[in-house]
Amino acid sequence: MKSKLWMVLIGVVCVASRAHVAMAKTPRAEFIKAYTKTGGVLALEKFADPPIEARPNTFWPIFNGYFDLEQITRELEEMKDKGMSGGAYWDTGTAFAYGRFERMVPAGPAFMGPESVKAIVHTIKEGTRLGLEIGLDSVSSWCAGGAWVTPADALQVLYHSRTSVEGPRHYSEVLPFPEVGGGRDSIKRLKVCPKGPDGLPVYYKDIAVLALPEREVPAQEFLFDPARGKTYTLDRVVIHNFGGSDGTYYSKDFSILISTTTAEDKAFKEILKGQLKAETGPQTFTFGLVPA
Repeated sequence: MKSKLWMVLIGVVCVASRAHVAMAKTPRAEFIKAYTKTGGVLALEKFADPPIEARPNTFWPIFNGYFDLEQITRELEEMKDKGMSGGAYWDTGTAFAYGRFERMVPAGPAFMGPESVKAIVHTIKEGTRLGLEIGLDSVSSWCAGGAWVTPADALQVLYHSRTSVEGPRHYSEVLPFPEVGGGRDSIKRLKVCPKGPDGLPVYYKDIAVLALPEREVPAQEFLFDPARGKTYTLDRVVIHNFGGSDGTYYSKDFSILISTTTAEDKAFKEILKGQLKAETGPQTFTFGLVPA
C-alpha cells in the first residue's frame, strides 16, 4: 500500500485596531442627534459647507515608519484646505512589493519608540490646531506589528511537505522541510522571514505528521455481458491505450475479472493483473483458457 506523509506547520494572523486620539469640537454623536431632528435633511448651506463631522476622513499611511515633521504639518494643512475632516495615522510597511518600494521609502524609527511617539504627538497637536479629527492605528502595519512582537507571536503561515512511501514497511527518514515562500499569495511572496545559517526560518514549529493511505481508484471500469445461455472460452484480452497532450497516458494498471454466474462483485474472480505500456495503440495480454 502507498501512503502519504504530511508535515504541517501552523501560524496565526492578527488584526490591527484603530482609536481616535483627537476629536473635532462637536462630538459625532451630538451631530448625528441634531441631524436626525431635521428629519435627515441637510439645509442647502450645510450641504455646500458641511460641518467637519460630515466630511471625508482618510486612511493616512506612514510608509516604513518614515516621516518628516514639517511634511506632516503640510499634509494636515492640505487636508483642511481641501475640505477633509482629518486622517488616521497609520505606521505601515510597504505592504505588497517588498524590495521595490522599500528602496523608494527608507526605514524610519521603530513604531512607538521615542521618535515615533514624538511624530504622533506632533500630529495630534497640529490636527487639534486645525480643528481636524486625528485617528491612530494602535499597531504597526497590517497585522498587529511592533518592536515588542516576538517571532513566536508574529504573522505566521501554514506550510506542508508531502512524501509518498510504498508499504507495508518500517519507515524511518527525515521528512523534507516545507518550501517557505513563493506562490501567488501576497503573504507567501514576502522575503522578510528571517533565516538561520542552516537556511531554515529562525522560528518555526512542527505541528503534526499525518500518514494517509492512497486509495487506488480505477480510472475506468468496463463490464461485458455476453448473451445469456451461451458459454465462451477466453485466452487473451486486447486493450487500447491513448496518450494525452501533456505526454501522459490515460491508463496504466489494470485487472481482468470474470464471473460465470451473476454481475455481483463477490461473483467475480481475478484472472489477470498487469500494466499497460506508455504507448498508443492496442496491447495484447494472454492467459490460460478461462470459461466466461
